[in-house]
Amino acid sequence: TVGGYSTAGEMLKSRTGWSGCGNGTDAYGFSALPVGSWNAEDDFHLDGGYAFFWGADRGSSSSYRVYFGYDSKIAYSYVYDIHSGYSVRCLKD
Repeated sequence: TVGGYSTAGEMLKSRTGWSGCGNGTDAYGFSALPVGSWNAEDDFHLDGGYAFFWGADRGSSSSYRVYFGYDSKIAYSYVYDIHSGYSVRCLKD
């Protein structure tokens, strides 16, 4: 929908705030910010360089994460550990 996984990261990342040359184009107004994540040891990490979001398919019992990195234009997505803390994006219906 946003150019395929190989460019979705660049299209969805905010234009500012990313480490190095990792800013995106924010072509769709998603403005993903590099807030990092939280792990089970009560530790926040990877802020400034990565953004992680929870996702789910309707009717599925599985969750997945989508993540963006400062060093890539790709949006990575796969099933992941539910004991990690990631951002969520709420949409008004």
